[in-house]
Amino acid sequence: MTNYRIVLLVTALSFFTFQSNMQGQHGDVWVKDGVSVTIHDVLDNPESFTSSERANIFTRHASEYFSRDLDSAMLAFRYMIEVGDDLNDHYMMGCGYASIAQLLTMKGDYRQSVPELHHACDHFASYPEGLALNLGSLGGAYMMLNEYDSAEYYTYYSINLLYDLKDTMYYSAAHLSRGMVLMNQQKYYSALDQYLIAIKYVDYADIPMRKGDIYNKIAVTYARINDTENAIKYKKLALAITEDKGYEKFAAELCTGLGSLYRKVQLYDEALEYLDRAEKYQIVKQDHEGLIATYSNIALISTATNNMKAAADYLEKAKAVLGHVENDRNKTIYFTALGKYSLAHHDYNTSKSAFDSVHRFGTSAGSMNTVITALEGLIAINSAQEKYKKAYELSDRLIKTHREFDLSNQKKLIYDLDGRYQQELKNAEITRLNTDIEIQGLLLNKNSRLLYYSIAGLILALAAIFAFYFAFRVKNKSNIELANKNMQLQEALSANKMLVKEIHHRVKNNLQVVSSLLSLQSRFEKNDTVVRAINTGKYRVQAMSLLHQKLYANEDLNSVSIKTYFEDLISSIVDGYPLDDKKVGLSVEIDDIELDIDSVVPLGLISNELITNALKYAFAEQNNCRLNFSITEANSKIRLIVKDNGSGIKFTELPMRSKSMGMQLIRSFANKLKAKVEIDNFNGTEFKLTFDCQLAKAKIKRLPNVAS
Repeated sequence: MTNYRIVLLVTALSFFTFQSNMQGQHGDVWVKDGVSVTIHDVLDNPESFTSSERANIFTRHASEYFSRDLDSAMLAFRYMIEVGDDLNDHYMMGCGYASIAQLLTMKGDYRQSVPELHHACDHFASYPEGLALNLGSLGGAYMMLNEYDSAEYYTYYSINLLYDLKDTMYYSAAHLSRGMVLMNQQKYYSALDQYLIAIKYVDYADIPMRKGDIYNKIAVTYARINDTENAIKYKKLALAITEDKGYEKFAAELCTGLGSLYRKVQLYDEALEYLDRAEKYQIVKQDHEGLIATYSNIALISTATNNMKAAADYLEKAKAVLGHVENDRNKTIYFTALGKYSLAHHDYNTSKSAFDSVHRFGTSAGSMNTVITALEGLIAINSAQEKYKKAYELSDRLIKTHREFDLSNQKKLIYDLDGRYQQELKNAEITRLNTDIEIQGLLLNKNSRLLYYSIAGLILALAAIFAFYFAFRVKNKSNIELANKNMQLQEALSANKMLVKEIHHRVKNNLQVVSSLLSLQSRFEKNDTVVRAINTGKYRVQAMSLLHQKLYANEDLNSVSIKTYFEDLISSIVDGYPLDDKKVGLSVEIDDIELDIDSVVPLGLISNELITNALKYAFAEQNNCRLNFSITEANSKIRLIVKDNGSGIKFTELPMRSKSMGMQLIRSFANKLKAKVEIDNFNGTEFKLTFDCQLAKAKIKRLPNVAS
């Protein structure tokens, strides 16, 4: 069973833990008021039992079918739902649907488990704890189906509900699930945040093995971002827990992982130490999957250190268990070791066959690193045999694969920058809130002292003169102290403001670096489709970079003038877009208003998509090119209009249902703004977007038409 399925079952079965803690369960017998009860008692007299009692009795009844087969148990839970429907018992029906989803998960049928979990959530609407746990299960099911947006939504919803309930028992499983979703989306820093939160709540719940699993997930995440030092650190923490608790199979897996990490940084003595420990565990457990990975790693180290006899011995050991191995990843390690060993022995036929297998496994799994390893091996074989034409062809394929890998790494870089940027904003917000709390505390202290001295003055009427004099002295001193602290707080607020400006400045610089990298990459590309795709990504990054430039230059860090921002954005897009010497007549009308950053970001990216699409497609067949752009405000509504006089959209489906990257971005950002979208395809294409917005500032000025 994979770690993903373990996490999914933790969340899917957690509501059973809630049920089994009910009063009335004693061993294999259900007891109420000292009398054993069955489902027949419930059917004969349902009013004598609470919803929870009815659900537990039927769950107990259905669980007896597990010894037969899962299908029989599923029928028993369907009967439980029918009875719950007759009794109008939503809790009982929710438990039935959740149980069926659990059975489908055990069968690996995640797609069918999704509607069952949705039904369970509907019936648990009035039971927050059951709802929270099943939302987590739903997020886990979507994760197994690689539908990460839905997975992230439901796991986040589950976590928020659990926090509202203050139920720390299930926090760690929920944060672990959310971390795995984020890691699959390549949001590695955000995933690390979730894992570290999960670790804290595992300590509260005292679940050592889950803590070991989370440490391992952290290690894997660090390995993905090539931070080998931290990857080794957290692998060792996970190993210490698993060995302490006697989980030998998991300990063996961790030892093999540590050996592989040390091998990749060429610390061969440390690698062999952990691989030897892994071998001892795996031989005892007859863990063939683990043994082939361990033997293959030792063979790779032996080949690298020119110990060919040891390499041959461990390859023979690996070959002996190969027939018991189903995991292609472990087979890949074996064939890599065999290929490198055979190449060193000039056995080119065996080496070629091994690297061909590595290439096949890497292509099937979508692993670019594995494909690169296979191509490098095949190039070395053909070069050694003086087959230079074939080596050249393979080198060309290797270069293309490296380029694809570099594009993937650029995508990861953007995700990492986004994660860091969000964390910096969060830290700035925490600092601001702490400052507000400190100010409120000072004001409260001041008011408390004034009240105290007022009451003292009333009680001590005979000493009124002395009391007023004393109060005056204390108040005067307090005001001086308060003035000093206010001055310190103003200085702190100014420093914080400069810090936030610096964050925007650094983010702008980082985005410009990404834009420059994309520009540099496009110069080396000969494929027009790839160049256009890179340039499209560059314009999106430039739109974000320009916004951060405006923010750090603006006095108000929470809003930006759309007039200057969109003037610069339109200018940068039109001036930088290749139009084959065509002139575009540009008409611009923008109200001079300031909008909050949460509105400007999606509005800027939508405008970028619409303008670049117009320049790219609208004027291909004509020279008299006109492009109108306007953003106006009326009655607290903002309207964006982008119109061209081009050839119009030639579509076979509604544009807003298009699956193109640009239209998906427009649709996503329009939904974020809760905007109404209208598209007119008469005499060119006109795109209108209207949404409600609270203006930061409004000074309506019509800009004159600008022709270019």
